[in-house]
Amino acid sequence: MAASARHPEIGILVYPGVQLAAVHGLTDLLTIAANLDAAAGTGRRLGITHWSAGPDGVDPGHGRDDRSEPIALVVPPTLSDLPEPETIEAIGRFLRAEHRRGVELVSVCSGVFLVAATGLLEGRVVSTHPGCARALAESFPTISVDTEARMIAHPGILTAGGFMAWVDVGLLLIGRLLGEAIEAETARFALPGRAQEPLPDAAPLRTDLSPLRAHADPAIRKAQEHVHLRDGRDVTLAAMAAAAGLERRTFLRRFQSATGQTPIDYCRQVRIARAREFVEDGHLPLKGIAEKLGYADVSAFAKAFRRAYGTPRVFTARSGLREHDRG
Repeated sequence: MAASARHPEIGILVYPGVQLAAVHGLTDLLTIAANLDAAAGTGRRLGITHWSAGPDGVDPGHGRDDRSEPIALVVPPTLSDLPEPETIEAIGRFLRAEHRRGVELVSVCSGVFLVAATGLLEGRVVSTHPGCARALAESFPTISVDTEARMIAHPGILTAGGFMAWVDVGLLLIGRLLGEAIEAETARFALPGRAQEPLPDAAPLRTDLSPLRAHADPAIRKAQEHVHLRDGRDVTLAAMAAAAGLERRTFLRRFQSATGQTPIDYCRQVRIARAREFVEDGHLPLKGIAEKLGYADVSAFAKAFRRAYGTPRVFTARSGLREHDRG
């Protein structure tokens, strides 16, 4: 009789002072995805476990079984002070050992402090909440912070900024493990407010990229993930092919077949979709958005935005969004 196949597992670190809303919210989001996937009859299984941390170390996964294979450990944020130094050191040692074994470390907001305790982020740029940036820089002077980046990836490490970034992290992991179709269905089920209706009298919104990612080519999904983590900016064809692990000509053929687009067009679409999010957020002027996303100037950005959504000012007015420092 053949041995039972191993199944992927996502562990969530539970430590003193952790934000329980993030722990439970992420658990619920992953569970919804696993249930939707099971209902689809795929035969896959996703393990979701809580890993309890304290000064004596980390208990590797409450409720896990011997057929699970941890592939990612998520470190949620804290709403209070960080744990005591001995607990941070114990967590740092454990996370470093797990990373050495091939487990991806994923931090959310202030959870980056615990990942930083591994020493694996030295000399790197990370994403975290703006309120954590100064303290992180003081505690870890070699680490640079980009508070405007939603997520920043390094080999085996992903850092996510923002108080509710666990939502983005959860959907990203769901897309990786269960496919973009389940990711999109989970978002519609659990987060209906994220879906937006097209604006009247405006160009159709191209905000939902999931149809272009709901295909059966995992190599191409890796390339798409590479593009999304960089907001479509400064992504080369060579880098996309390398992320997919494919030779250039093969990559071009398979990308076109999977998405119906060229890699260049896909990067443009991702970049302008990210621009739309900045416009909706309302905290950056148009010049700042253009600079952050690599447009030559405000005029070039406005032209690209107008082709996709109409002019930024008309877009914000029709969306009922506030005008804030958009000069």
